[in-house]
Amino acid sequence: MDLDVRHLVMVLFSFAIANTLHEFGHALAATALGDDTPRSQGRLTLNPIDHLDPMGTVFLVINALMGGLFGWGKPVAINPAKFKDPRAGDTLVTFAGPFMNLVLACACAFALRANVFHLAQDSPFVNLLSIGLELNLVLFLFNLIPVPPLDGAHILANLLPEKASRSYVDFMNQFGMLALLVVMFGGGYLISGPLGMLSNLLLG
Repeated sequence: MDLDVRHLVMVLFSFAIANTLHEFGHALAATALGDDTPRSQGRLTLNPIDHLDPMGTVFLVINALMGGLFGWGKPVAINPAKFKDPRAGDTLVTFAGPFMNLVLACACAFALRANVFHLAQDSPFVNLLSIGLELNLVLFLFNLIPVPPLDGAHILANLLPEKASRSYVDFMNQFGMLALLVVMFGGGYLISGPLGMLSNLLLG
């Protein structure tokens, strides 16, 4: 396996930005809705170091060497009891993270389409934007898969009727680890279709 150091550095740089804004989105939304837990734990910050998870970063490096683009950051702790409507507040805070990745993907796509500096398609900056676009779309879609501890699990549990939500949570308490392993090794197949559609839509 040939090691493309430049590509790896670009992936790590893109992930640092994507992960930082993802976790900052959670912290900012929670703070805006009245929960001071993220601020008290030092998570209402744009410092990438405060949002990195060692294992998630190592996984990203290994994944990148194999041609993938996925890792994870340190979760932001929140207290839904401090929200005026705990279920709605938790849903908004949870979605804020993936939403930041979608915004970043849109920004990368806009920069690629505009190409205001008339850069060659194989220039380092264009490559960095391409990696940023794909990485942020992967994080956006992957995090919406409804398997704990991914954001999609919180969102689905909050959106389901109370009885169905309890059944879903009980099921995940029993089989969540198995489901997570399936997602970790097969999640790429689950999001490949939507990933291609979103990428084509953003790039026109």
